[in-house]
Amino acid sequence: MSIYYRESGLTWKQYLQADSFVQDITGEIKRSGKGVKMAISNQTRNIIASNDALARRFGEGFDSVNSTLEWGFERVADEISALRAAFSYGMGLVLEQLRIQQRTLGGILDRLDAIHETLLFPRLTQARELSRSGMERLQRGLLPEALKDFLESAEKNETDFLVQLQIGKLYLYGQNPTDNVINLPSAEKHLRLAARYANSEIQHLPDAAKFCGEAFLHAAISCYAQANEKWLAKNVD
Repeated sequence: MSIYYRESGLTWKQYLQADSFVQDITGEIKRSGKGVKMAISNQTRNIIASNDALARRFGEGFDSVNSTLEWGFERVADEISALRAAFSYGMGLVLEQLRIQQRTLGGILDRLDAIHETLLFPRLTQARELSRSGMERLQRGLLPEALKDFLESAEKNETDFLVQLQIGKLYLYGQNPTDNVINLPSAEKHLRLAARYANSEIQHLPDAAKFCGEAFLHAAISCYAQANEKWLAKNVD
């Protein structure tokens, strides 16, 4: 299953469970000195493509014998990001883990801190410490704990678009074998805030534009999922 659509008859949570790459990738994302390796199960290969198609798509990165993808950090994030829209909304949290592993978000945070002179204000410093703790916990798959840190960070610095984006994506995609923090109305709320605050930073931080667009994308997905669940509720006997 790749695309979430009304005729599937699934709620958003059911879709994510059916299409959960977090559970389906049999070898968890691992950080090493050279790159990232992911073992792909037969079910996932059926969802995406045949071995030949995977080999054409990923080239030398695909090992058809061992059914693995092995690349450097930068390429794996780019390739999965390019594929995400085509086959799985459920990759959202996996991509966030890759971003954290590559320290991509950390670099943006440092630039934001410099712009707003965060270290001069204890409240903002506390907010940043909480956001970094949330990222660390998210990377470990501790979804409720990560969400708690991000929410506390947002209380101290509401206009941090990266924190609002993390909160929104956790509320939208946040489930794994042990936890479920999905809340679609809350996801929409925080993703809209993320887009608004990212837009306000573009003049001083041009890279904020891509986060603004990303926030709008996920906000749209949350709206569609909510509308679909209302539609399903009306069609239940």
